[in-house]
Amino acid sequence: MKKQERKICRDDWQLLEEGKNYKRQIGLYELVKRNERFYRGDQWHGVKSGGLPTPVFNVFKRVINHFISTLMSQKISLRYTAESCDLLHTPEKRRQLEEGCALLSHYMNYRFDRDSMEKLLSDGLLDAALSGNCFAYVYWDRD
Repeated sequence: MKKQERKICRDDWQLLEEGKNYKRQIGLYELVKRNERFYRGDQWHGVKSGGLPTPVFNVFKRVINHFISTLMSQKISLRYTAESCDLLHTPEKRRQLEEGCALLSHYMNYRFDRDSMEKLLSDGLLDAALSGNCFAYVYWDRD
């Protein structure tokens, strides 16, 4: 590994560690664990009930599942447009750009279906509901 690459890796690692430390300071990891327990129905974690019943009516899971199903109830598609591109003054260039956008839209929707993106989005919404955010890593593979 070259010296410059090692420095980039070291800088990235330092950023990762700083982010983890910040999350520990604000109690995010414990909050997410508690949220996940509540979602699973383990709302009495750590409580000594002394033999008394610990009833659970899991409102959290119902509300979160309803929220996700409401958002995912419609078919999701992506559409590229050239509406905000004011740089193209000739009709021919605009037509070419619109054709390119149509091809990109068609291909993206093909990939969306083929790669089961709706499942990934649904999982991402659940993660966001429990942790407060969701991230997706997307890479480009020319092969």
